[in-house]
Amino acid sequence: MNPNNEASHREHLNVRCFCRLELLEMTKSITKMKLMLLALYFAFRTSQEESISPYKEIKKFVKLFKPSGMNASTYYLLSIDEKHNNLVVGAENDVFLVNLDSMESYEHWNVSQQPGNGAFVKLILPFEDRILLCWVEKPNSTGSCTWRNRTTLGEAPESDQGYVFKPKEKYNAPSSSPDQNDTAIITEDGSLFVGTFVPGRNLSVIYSKSVKHPQLPEVFSATQSSFYEDVDFVRSFEIGPYVYFFFRERSLECSSCGKVKTSRVARVCKGDRGGQYRLLDTFVSFQKAKLMCSDWKNYALNFNEIQDVWWDDRTERFYAAFSSQPNGPAISAICIYSLSSINRIFSESDFISFTSETKVWTKKRNNFGEYFPGCKVNSKYLKSSYSAVADGVMATRDMLSSAYGDLTHDPLMADGVQPVGLKAWFINEIRMTGVSLDVVGKNNVVYVSTD
Repeated sequence: MNPNNEASHREHLNVRCFCRLELLEMTKSITKMKLMLLALYFAFRTSQEESISPYKEIKKFVKLFKPSGMNASTYYLLSIDEKHNNLVVGAENDVFLVNLDSMESYEHWNVSQQPGNGAFVKLILPFEDRILLCWVEKPNSTGSCTWRNRTTLGEAPESDQGYVFKPKEKYNAPSSSPDQNDTAIITEDGSLFVGTFVPGRNLSVIYSKSVKHPQLPEVFSATQSSFYEDVDFVRSFEIGPYVYFFFRERSLECSSCGKVKTSRVARVCKGDRGGQYRLLDTFVSFQKAKLMCSDWKNYALNFNEIQDVWWDDRTERFYAAFSSQPNGPAISAICIYSLSSINRIFSESDFISFTSETKVWTKKRNNFGEYFPGCKVNSKYLKSSYSAVADGVMATRDMLSSAYGDLTHDPLMADGVQPVGLKAWFINEIRMTGVSLDVVGKNNVVYVSTD
């Protein structure tokens, strides 16, 4: 598919569904699982025509999951375990492990540790033969995490794979409210990355903890400069030596625009273990950039609020769904970003910092490529007393003090990331909430959920 070609994109099937939360259903294709809520109808767009197929016409292709004899409440999280062909469902007080071949076959685990408290599942993260589950029992309370068996949800042994899994391992579990967007992944080398809001400190953070090397300290984004206000994390991805985060936050770039949100992409090296001095236990490789998405007309219609992202590893492109401001007319867009264009901004753009006292933006030269080529610390910036670190871990705690001084600045890039073709690939008068992509023959099929 060539998103630059207007005629080309009209030949590809776009599907949108309107959803509600009482029941959980699914299509047969595993890549469509993001859109498994009960579809009221699908709209198919081919060429320049649009037609609507009522739900009853596509019901025969849909499977239903409804746990028998259980009063399961709202489903908050859906996660696909492709390795074992399972759907993991996080509901209030319960987690379900559903076999995708037979929706009647499922395992169940009750989350709530205190009867009467509503436990809201925040994270579902499979890793090797276990699954990490995190939840919060009431808004603004301390979150909890535990390891469970990946295929049964039963108890997981403490020791395996040459390192220790502790069922009650201490993690900075998300303590944000159920409607707060969080995102998290566990990388292939066993590092947990979480983007969340911390109510007690009234700030948003990204932090990492090594699962395989629990003796290593947790590392956090800088508390004052990494994020602005009203942050909503959307998605995170492990690609090469980096972890990428997509989120939206209050914009500081336009002082006269009011409470306008801006969409961002952030990047951090997987092996970043934080620095020293003012950067102690703080990411030193963290960067973020604005995502541009508009119709690129003379009076541009800008789409500021990112809702969801799909990563297509075949083409190395991100498909991002944006919506208009919540209090405005319903209109949404899909913008496509190449991984190379995002990395180019992080490599070549200057940094920019905002000084609240003077209300002035200032630029700073980007030296990240010099300090961290390929997410490895340049040896000439290491102390002479430097000692070897474990595989997958960067020697960021053994750098020269002068390097830490140069790395202490706001992480925002001066240049934004433009989409492929410089404009939105698809625009419609709906309010998108999710996006997914499948390949049918030679065509890419984009599925969009709405509110």
